[in-house]
Amino acid sequence: MKNSTLHKAAFSYNGTIIHDRGETLNLTDMWRAAGAPDGRAPNDWKALPQAVEFIQHIALSAGISGNKHIVTKTGRSGGTWAHWQIGMAYAKYLSPEFHEWCNGVVRAHMESSRVAHTMTTAQIHAELKLRITACNAGTRLLGEARRNGGPEYAAQIMPVVLNMLGIKAPADLFPSPLRQGNLFAALPNWPSQPPH
Repeated sequence: MKNSTLHKAAFSYNGTIIHDRGETLNLTDMWRAAGAPDGRAPNDWKALPQAVEFIQHIALSAGISGNKHIVTKTGRSGGTWAHWQIGMAYAKYLSPEFHEWCNGVVRAHMESSRVAHTMTTAQIHAELKLRITACNAGTRLLGEARRNGGPEYAAQIMPVVLNMLGIKAPADLFPSPLRQGNLFAALPNWPSQPPH
């Protein structure tokens, strides 16, 4: 993941935004997101022998010179910033739940990068155009069913519409009234009977 941003937009955990810059994560944000546990702030962790050893290893293996692999800044946008691999080790120290969430974020990023790297720009545009067309067609189909009073038809085409959008949904996902053929009882704020 060299020379890439881990996540193109800030992400959050428990409502706390965790910022990233290039290949670095804000460990202070991570600590706050994990509930700011006592004795587990970034400075507490980076003083531990295992942390010191891991930080030195990452600095060497990533070819990071000086103290750029972990930096503490004061002030308004301050905090402790570290290489993303150091951030993952810190997440493990904070809590198993937070570490699991971080692993999921990194995996999702890696999978989306893999897909993005295998598709050309033209393929991405074609896929996007197809999804928009499917969304528009699905909306028209469901609207037509609503206008014509065909809840049974709407219930039958709902899986087709979802499939057009690339959504594989299990049958039990649909509300009970929809499975019984009553589109209007399944959708909130719609009249229970079709308009005439």
